[in-house]
Amino acid sequence: MLNETGIDLFEDFENIPPNVQKVLDKYEDAFMDGDYRGLLKAHNELGEIGYEFEYYLDGQAYDLRPIGTKGKLDTI
Repeated sequence: MLNETGIDLFEDFENIPPNVQKVLDKYEDAFMDGDYRGLLKAHNELGEIGYEFEYYLDGQAYDLRPIGTKGKLDTI
């Protein structure tokens, strides 16, 4: 899963752990709509289980990964 280009489980979705998928499902509407409040809540919940992600100003999330690992965009 980890390689020289970093991790983005949004792109490598078949490797998303079930507990992480549960949080993503819970906030599916926020991810689809780019809702900052929902994304922040999802970010906080994922942080509690050891995962993080980033999001652009338009609310599009990227670089879902375990905390302490590099995302794909971190390696550019």
